Parts: sequence; structure tokens; C-alpha cells
Amino acid sequence: MIEASLITARPEIVHSRSQDFRTDLDELTGKIDAILKSQFGFSVGDLRVTMLDNGLILEGTVGSYHSKQLAQHVATKVSGETIAANKIHVC
Repeated sequence: MIEASLITARPEIVHSRSQDFRTDLDELTGKIDAILKSQFGFSVGDLRVTMLDNGLILEGTVGSYHSKQLAQHVATKVSGETIAANKIHVC
């Protein structure tokens, strides 16, 4: 089970195309990866998070469809954003 304190805090995401925006997305990506590793024992290979006006796009690779779904769930909880596209590949 995901520890509530890890997924309830919403990081501040700056909606501008600045260096701070890129840093915020890098921090978000790191938080998602850290939760997946600590709570579920896996990470998304080459995880990339892109923000659009209508939500996040997730990209990377995992070993199962269940892992892909967990990554999407964690990303939604950590960011407070919807997922516009989950492009994580299952290998």
C-alpha cells in the first residue's frame, strides 16, 4: 500500500516555460520514481514527464502492465494532475 504521506503532498508546479518549470518537472519525476522504488520495488526505465495544458504525459519502460498502471496512479496522486497520455512501454 502506498504510504499516504508520500502521495498527498502536491508539489508546486509552475505553468510557464522557464528553467524553474523544468526543475519542477525534474523534481516531480524524481518523486514519482522514488515512491515506485520504495513502495513497489520497481522504477520506470528512462521515466520522462511532460506537462501539457490538459495534463501529464508519461514515457518510459516497465516490465508489466500492472507496473504501468501503478506508475500512472502514483503520478496522478503526487502531481494532482490528470494523465493526458500514458506512453510507458511494457517490455
